[in-house]
Amino acid sequence: MAGALVVAGITWAAVWALQTTVPAGVGTPLEAAQLRVETIRTGLSVGAGAGAAAALLLALRRQQVTERTQQATEYDAGEKRVTELYVKAAEQLGSDKAPVRLAGLYALERLAQDNPVHRQSIVEVICAYLRMPYTPPTEEQSDRSSAEPDAAEATDTAETPNQPTRPDPREERQVRLAAQRILARHLRPKTADRKLSPTYWNGVAIDLTEATLLDVDFSDCDLNNARFSGVKFTGTAWFRRAAFTRLSLFAGATFTGDARFDRAKFMGGAWFHGSTFIGDAYFDGTGFSGTAWFQGATFESRQTFFHAVVGGGDRLDDRWPAGWRVDLRTRRVVRVPAGEE
Repeated sequence: MAGALVVAGITWAAVWALQTTVPAGVGTPLEAAQLRVETIRTGLSVGAGAGAAAALLLALRRQQVTERTQQATEYDAGEKRVTELYVKAAEQLGSDKAPVRLAGLYALERLAQDNPVHRQSIVEVICAYLRMPYTPPTEEQSDRSSAEPDAAEATDTAETPNQPTRPDPREERQVRLAAQRILARHLRPKTADRKLSPTYWNGVAIDLTEATLLDVDFSDCDLNNARFSGVKFTGTAWFRRAAFTRLSLFAGATFTGDARFDRAKFMGGAWFHGSTFIGDAYFDGTGFSGTAWFQGATFESRQTFFHAVVGGGDRLDDRWPAGWRVDLRTRRVVRVPAGEE
């Protein structure tokens, strides 16, 4: 309605303006009448053009609204599909069957690879799975991996068929190793031939507080705001050439095997206070740009390699393990000479 009124106003204004331009007394009365008719036709043509322009603008506006509605519908459908896949994969992680849990992990990995906006939340789910209580199988349990259940176990199973079965610790180990490999694979910015990795998930943070990690290998990974406080590292823990940005928390962690931090770079604070190193500890060529805090850390093995490099400043906030200090001249961590401890 408003558009029609505008077009009508433009038409009237055009006709009136053209009529006022016709001078009086020009030519014969017939010629003057014809000239006035021409001005009216011209004014109407201007009105028709304005109407066509208005119709074109209206059609363009409708097209934009239709496209936006279609985009919103497609986005909602995509988000709904992602949510359904996410929920289904998360439910698979709660299965008592190891193959189903593995399928859930790989489904989450594929979902995160295809949907960068959901990567952090999916990484948090995988980290939460690794934080669940877990006791690694003993050597005796591993030796019995192919043995048949004894009669008592068979009887118990037959008498309580409706009770949920507990995950086999040997199978759970494989699931956890897969979860660790998924995290490490997508935290490495470069491939083995030093090219940019297409599967690198830039900027995601990991929180593995109080998790149990098995022979974990985060070598060459970019670990952003990594939290490993209270973690029990079973087997060798590999962090060679890893780059730790922002805070790196290892407070109260226990390394039952070797701890390999060779040439790792801590660009933020490195907090190892209260940590226990049962196996050999390697900090050979490790760089500490921020505060290094090892107060209360325990090194039970005699094989401790602490040839680290520190950043500038007076380093007054640093707390190094007993028997070690910073040589401010060389900016390296060195052993305290005998008699000066």
